[in-house]
Amino acid sequence: LCRTPEEYEAWDEFVLSYPGAHYSQLYGWLSSYEAMGFACDVMVSTRGGRVVAGAAFVSIKVPLLSSRVFILPHAPLCDEMDDASWFTVMDALDQEFRRQRAIYAQTWPHVARTDLAALEKYVVAGYVGPELSRAHSFSSTFLGIRLHGRNEEEILAGFRQETRYHLRKSEKMGHTLRFGRTKEDLKRSYDLLRANAEYHGFEPRPYSSLEMAFERLLSKDRACLIQAWKDDALAGTMLLLLAGRTATYYCGAIDRRFGRLYPSEFIHLQALRYAKGRGLEAYDLMNWVHPGVEQFKRGFRPEE
Repeated sequence: LCRTPEEYEAWDEFVLSYPGAHYSQLYGWLSSYEAMGFACDVMVSTRGGRVVAGAAFVSIKVPLLSSRVFILPHAPLCDEMDDASWFTVMDALDQEFRRQRAIYAQTWPHVARTDLAALEKYVVAGYVGPELSRAHSFSSTFLGIRLHGRNEEEILAGFRQETRYHLRKSEKMGHTLRFGRTKEDLKRSYDLLRANAEYHGFEPRPYSSLEMAFERLLSKDRACLIQAWKDDALAGTMLLLLAGRTATYYCGAIDRRFGRLYPSEFIHLQALRYAKGRGLEAYDLMNWVHPGVEQFKRGFRPEE
């Protein structure tokens, strides 16, 4: 298990560059669940001082018992993409879970539910029971835009005509782009995220959790807080998370007073440019959420 800041740092670097890895496998992100009562651990295998395989996971104590429930977001990551390496890590995880008195372990496979061949490995590893923990989902179906090998005009050409028009128009609405770097920036963005959550009738992620992720990821350029300002008012904001050569739109919100100025389009256009500028290969819109957001995202014609 990782114990030092340097070991956690090496793991996150591995996740950032690993093709197809997910942001929830980053220690910098997964450890933010500590604010919600979870413990976060990372198990790695190294060779010559370099991480070659591993997995990040969380656990929570069962009330009144000494036992724990373990949650493994997605699969282990292995330099050598063969079944032997994969099962070696899964076996080590099984031993660790048992050592920590696990009564249940659950995983969210980073594969399509229809890919029965890929899911078969999880069955062999013992993940055959029903889903018990439903308090939080680590689903990761790709809903994104491929960036690699395409310039901005080629990327935009794949969008619906109306979406392209609104993206271009958003740049003429007088928005000022800022990248949030301070706790005050995060608080301003969180106020907008909380208002958006209340409007749509759901609970936002606790501020203390986002604050932990902000501290651990922003300083390492593994996340980006994008803000669109209209004069002295925050018109829109987005938290972008980076892993697996992909930039993922984790959450966003706008001030509805500025809705006709296209702040949503503005921050998504800036996110695309940021991801492209970082040399990332894809921009993931994450999921459809609800009908209103789905209609907006379909304008990008994302790949599912």
